[in-house]
Formats: sequence, C-alpha cells, structure tokens
Amino acid sequence: MGGGAIPGVARGRRDGVQFLASEANTDLPPPLPDYDSVVSMLAEKGLNARDMDLLSGSHTVEKENCAVMQSGLDSHGPEIAPRFC
Repeated sequence: MGGGAIPGVARGRRDGVQFLASEANTDLPPPLPDYDSVVSMLAEKGLNARDMDLLSGSHTVEKENCAVMQSGLDSHGPEIAPRFC
C-alpha cells in the first residue's frame, strides 16, 4: 500500500487480491435506488447509513450517463441540457 495524500495515511485496497466485474456488479446498488434499499444492501456488508453517505458523496463529482440522470429528473423539473451530462 502506498502513502496517501496525508503523510501516515495508507491508501489502496486491503480486502482482496482478485477482483472480478461479475462479483462487483452483484454488490453495487442500481442507478437511482431508493434510500431504504441502499441502507439494507450496505447493512448486509456490515456498513451503515453513515457509510452510505460517505460512499455516495464520491459520486457527486463524477459525470453521469444522461439517460440515467434524465430519468431521475423527469419528475422533478425540466429536462437537463445535454451539455451538463
């Protein structure tokens, strides 16, 4: 494990040495899931609602697929401009 941005803070994964997309896809919540479903899914992994907030926060800086975003916005207002996707 390499050093993180803050001295003394390790980074990297320590939960395994083999990573398979097929296994990851069964453990990821679907796009735009409801709150209770995500909390329940994380509880099965020993995580709680606070962990969900921390994990979900990382997605606020990512670019999202327009079709996924649009479906979540349809009931909340006008269409999102494609240039923002």
